[in-house]
Amino acid sequence: MVDDAVSRSEDHQSPSTYIDEVRIVPGIEVRLGYLIQGKEGLRQKGVDSLIAIDMLSKSYESQYDIAVVVAADRDFLDIVRAVRNSGKRVYGAFFNKDTSEELRTTFDSSFIFTKEWLQNYIMKPIIDENDAKQLIQ
Repeated sequence: MVDDAVSRSEDHQSPSTYIDEVRIVPGIEVRLGYLIQGKEGLRQKGVDSLIAIDMLSKSYESQYDIAVVVAADRDFLDIVRAVRNSGKRVYGAFFNKDTSEELRTTFDSSFIFTKEWLQNYIMKPIIDENDAKQLIQ
């Protein structure tokens, strides 16, 4: 379902229309930060706090067993520790080798995305269901 909403995003004329489409996907909760005007343009704020709140509250509500954090921001260090202390596992994934060593070692496991990995696993063409069925037969 999420893939359907994402694939349709190219047809949308505005981000708010896309967000409205994502909101109707079962199991998805859209939570938005806010924008402020800075010296270099608009900047998003409050998103890290929302992620931290959700990670911790949903951990204690047993809504997941493993959290996967795709971020290199050292600000996540305390929340990763708190979630791990709740008995959940937290994996980290990064796009940059310059991630804090302390954050990297706080995760149960971590992974650095490389250009090659992204090209091989993320940017491959997706086989539709009919093609997949033909390959199985």
